[in-house]
Amino acid sequence: TIDDLGKILHAVLTGVTASYGLRFNRAALLLLDETGEILVGRMGIGEVVETRARAVWKNDDAQGLDNFARYLEWIVQQTERAEQLTTVGRRVSRMTLPVGGDDAFSEVIRKGKCQRIEPDQLSRVPAVFRQELKVKSTLAIAPLVAKREVMGILVADNKITETPIGSDDLDSLMAFAATAAIALENKQLLDQTRSGSETLLSFYAANSELTKIDDPRQILQASVDQTLAASGASWVSILLIDELGRVSNPIAVGRAFVPQGQELVRPNGISMQVMGSGQAIPIEDVSKSRDRVN
Repeated sequence: TIDDLGKILHAVLTGVTASYGLRFNRAALLLLDETGEILVGRMGIGEVVETRARAVWKNDDAQGLDNFARYLEWIVQQTERAEQLTTVGRRVSRMTLPVGGDDAFSEVIRKGKCQRIEPDQLSRVPAVFRQELKVKSTLAIAPLVAKREVMGILVADNKITETPIGSDDLDSLMAFAATAAIALENKQLLDQTRSGSETLLSFYAANSELTKIDDPRQILQASVDQTLAASGASWVSILLIDELGRVSNPIAVGRAFVPQGQELVRPNGISMQVMGSGQAIPIEDVSKSRDRVN
């Protein structure tokens, strides 16, 4: 079914394409994945073939969907996934596009500024997007920006009517892109809050269980097991280190971790730095700190 975020994003795209909105023929949302290196198609509205597009528009008018209040009633009742409602939506939802190159999508993400791509510049648009949606007319691309962070792009065109896209259209498109970005940011904050609450409850339960154990070794083992389950980490370990930097009785769980005795701690490694300072040190990318990890 269409979730609340899906309904909000669909409403944004409808505002971009509807007769009571910006009146673009087609619109699509593509969002950056968690690595920031891939654009993933999230949702789209519109058609690829003109006869199909005009038939859809006629049907929408017959249902009264050219009225925003009626549209809101309609979207609430939808049970089909929003990205599956139109041809553009179905095709966009299958797209994954790399970013970081010199194409127009990557440039908009890199600069955080809207761009208008004229027909003679369409070679700058990623080939998959261009070919799947049969892009031939001027394309408008707006970044989704929240708190100075680009989260994706909103793309629109007038393939069917070939109506020119002016500067005012670009400014209006940016406003709709900002609305989508705020919706996405709020959803992320809500997910983080829910995840944090669930993790906190899990730790409370884990601590309650620890009070029932007398054997120190069992307490350490239970702590590792429960931390792994609560955190969702790949592995968790506890290393007991004496004042000479010697490791005793390492306890570890997780497939990615294999204890190796004294090699677990390096004299100039992060573990000894934590021991000396008493301060936690987060490691965002282990592959960039392999000479200092442990």
